[in-house]
Amino acid sequence: MIITISRQFGSGGRELAKRLAEKLGYNYYDKVILEEVAKESSLDENYIEKVLSSSNPTPYITGCTFSYSMMHRHATDIVFLQQKVMDKLAKKGNAIFVGRGAEVLLKEYNPFRIFVYTTLEKRLSRTLDNLKDGEDSREKTMLKKIKQIDKERIKTCRMLGFEWGKKEHYDLCVSTEKISPKELADVIFDYLQKLIKD
Repeated sequence: MIITISRQFGSGGRELAKRLAEKLGYNYYDKVILEEVAKESSLDENYIEKVLSSSNPTPYITGCTFSYSMMHRHATDIVFLQQKVMDKLAKKGNAIFVGRGAEVLLKEYNPFRIFVYTTLEKRLSRTLDNLKDGEDSREKTMLKKIKQIDKERIKTCRMLGFEWGKKEHYDLCVSTEKISPKELADVIFDYLQKLIKD
């Protein structure tokens, strides 16, 4: 079974994905996808992120074939390479993929698609609690970062022909406003166990 988890920045989606992967005994793929794309393309990871988030094409999709009328050729190549890397990882068996448009790029695997969200206040609080050394701790700066990352994810998903965060694109939308990612992992684990049995 392939599970994809898309999330708002600061919602706790990554923590949820890790805990759920541990409970299920599934492979977990997040930043390793970008690392593999960088290796295969000989491009810098930051450059890849920049290309994908700054492109704003008008795509049309037929099955898993992508065609772009207004996208820089490099971005097209990166998307195809990313799909190739993810396909190779998916073939290894049960796995959870975090972000990177996996819900679309792994469509042929009929993944169980989860979207994680919460209030802006919760996102800000969680982000400030998990600051790295040297990061700007001002609320104004962090709010700007949250909004910027949201915009980038929206653009990347539009490139793949779907609206990020729109409930119709997911099998389960969950909020971490009133429950921690750890507790939520337990709930989703039980839900998936029943789903697998059926």
